[in-house]
Amino acid sequence: MTTDIIPLKNRALINLLTIDFITNNRSEKNRFNYQQPTHHKDGTPSKYCDIHRFTTHDTSECRARQRVDQSTDCNQRTKDHNKTHPKSNLYVFNQQSVLIDPIILNGPVNQQPVKVLLDTGSELSYISQDMIDILQIPIYDSAPRTIETAVKRTVTINQYSDIILSIKDNQYIDYKIRAYVFKNSGVKTILGTHFMCTNGIILDFKNHVVVFDNFEVDMPRNSATLTHDDPDILIIQKSKIYLTDYQRPPA
Repeated sequence: MTTDIIPLKNRALINLLTIDFITNNRSEKNRFNYQQPTHHKDGTPSKYCDIHRFTTHDTSECRARQRVDQSTDCNQRTKDHNKTHPKSNLYVFNQQSVLIDPIILNGPVNQQPVKVLLDTGSELSYISQDMIDILQIPIYDSAPRTIETAVKRTVTINQYSDIILSIKDNQYIDYKIRAYVFKNSGVKTILGTHFMCTNGIILDFKNHVVVFDNFEVDMPRNSATLTHDDPDILIIQKSKIYLTDYQRPPA
């Protein structure tokens, strides 16, 4: 889970700033040829509020105008302050984090022993150039794709290969996967959320297992640190983590 940063929008000032806009743009008054009274019948100067168009008080005495002035001053001071503190006008919502270590499977790929990373932050699956050389499998051209790595590095992917991941229950179960060639990847094989969703794979952080077709493979014991308020089961679906009512099959 991540920390969401949402820009502050001071909606409470909208009406006041609208009043301020009307007050400072009085050309509309001339457009309607409106003439405000200047004196009462007894000759005493009249009061007139440009905001309310009442004669009960003057614009300089108007409380709405005073609030606008205070808000404008406050906004200006906030803007000046944020020149050196650009994030000081942001609300930050901190949610309970789930600490997840890499989820590694020890499944052979094309009958070659290799550690496979289940990556919930990646949609596609990838294979390194080193692994391509080890497996000696053909690669094919594909439409270029631009991806962003965890360290914000942009990489263009334009080749793929088809691989077979074997997961052992009582016998090996094979999964055919289209893996895109990530030439400089430090991980030989990465399986993304498309593979997990397509095959209904469930990450059970309560019992620390990965569920394949109703059989389970252990994940590292420290793959998730959960509090009592966190969900018992998490499932990868549509590239996000959702709740599920998954029930473990009877022993």
